[in-house]
Amino acid sequence: MSPVRQLSVALRVMAGLDLLAVLAMAAPWTWLAWAARLNGYEIGETVPLVHYLTRTASGMYVVYGALLWFLSLRPVHHASVIRFLAWVSVLHSVSVLAVDMAVGMPAFWCASEFGGHLAEAAIVLVLLRRAKL
Repeated sequence: MSPVRQLSVALRVMAGLDLLAVLAMAAPWTWLAWAARLNGYEIGETVPLVHYLTRTASGMYVVYGALLWFLSLRPVHHASVIRFLAWVSVLHSVSVLAVDMAVGMPAFWCASEFGGHLAEAAIVLVLLRRAKL
């Protein structure tokens, strides 16, 4: 498989993972509260801000996933945008880690979120270099 094709496939896999956030946008609140309890958190059902942030943050992941899918269709043409997003993702990884630690998220959460975002960015940057884009 060519490096450009590898980049395209990687972007589509990442897009697919981000697009799964549509489930959190549409899931009944009881499901989200159950998921929070699995992680040791209790979230109030009557707090509008929690509902808003949960749904809109999930929506942003869906938008980002759609963007990655679109970019994967013509990675050579969109290489500069893909590179920009990868570097922004590196910065985002660090800022998310700082927020996670500041609010007291569990270590596994901090590590997986930081590591996942950073790994995606690194994979994209490596594939861009291999494709000479």
